[in-house]
Parts: sequence; C-alpha cells; structure tokens
Amino acid sequence: MFIILQLYKVPALLLTLQDNNSHPFDYTTVIGTIAAVVIIPITIWGIISSKNTTETKRFELSVLPRLFIEGIEYKGYNGEIAIILNNKGEVAHVTGVKYISGEVYIYPVSVPFDLDKAMQKFLSVRFNDPNRTDCEFQIELLFDNVLKQSFHAIITGKEGTIKFNLQERIKR
Repeated sequence: MFIILQLYKVPALLLTLQDNNSHPFDYTTVIGTIAAVVIIPITIWGIISSKNTTETKRFELSVLPRLFIEGIEYKGYNGEIAIILNNKGEVAHVTGVKYISGEVYIYPVSVPFDLDKAMQKFLSVRFNDPNRTDCEFQIELLFDNVLKQSFHAIITGKEGTIKFNLQERIKR
C-alpha cells in the first residue's frame, strides 16, 4: 500500500508502508548496484584516459627537436652569411628551407637532412649585392620529429642580428 504526501512545496514523497510479511525494498542495494555497474567503471575510465593523455603529451615533448642558432659567420669577399644551426633536443628531419622575404637568396641546401642531437648544420645565405653587409630577411625552416609531426620556425635577420623565432607545430 502506498501513501503520497506533499510537504510545503516539496515534491511528493513516496512512502512505503510495509506489512509484517512483506520484504522491504532496499534502496541501498539498488544504489550500490548502479554505482558498481555504471559510475565506478566510468570514473576509472576517465582516470585512465586522462593519464594516457598526459603520458602522450609528455612523450611528444621528450622527442621534440630543440633547434637554435649557435652563431653566424660572415664572408665579406662573396657576401655570404653562414648560419650555424644546432639541435639540443632529439633528431630533427629538416624537410625544407624556404625563402620568405628580403634582399638575399639561400645558397643551395640539400634537403631533406637529419639534424641529430648536438650536431651542427650550416645554412648559407647570400646577399643579392655582395657589397652589402646587412639587410633584412626571413627564412622558414620546416622539420619533422620522429613521430612525423611537422614543425616550422622562422629565421629572421635584421640590422646585423639573427633571431630564431619560436618553433610551432603545423596542424594538419
């Protein structure tokens, strides 16, 4: 037998009156069963998937090439600047060196090439006018890591200084 009560704007409460011979309905068993079958596995799956995401990001960072410019060499007799490119991180597979802008041209570079850890590579840039000693230019460097993720970085020359702008991952 069921009795429905309404108490001060509270939704109707369902109360169960029990006979001496009836078996009570155990709500704790139902809630425990729902928790065991639905809630706990979903929670465990969420913890595992977030840990996997964290581990994946950590692994991607561990195989990241860390390219930087160690220095430059200027050869005044032919207007050439040799940019000394170095790598602190893992292997970088350089797939392209592109001229973006400026009054220079890139001396032929055989690409692709690998730049291992603590290895140097010289990129030669020549002025269009060999009598010049400085100008502004930009060169894009395209490279991959061992996971075949593509990155690019910009080498900028301005007023006798060279900067290596941040390397960014190319989203595909």
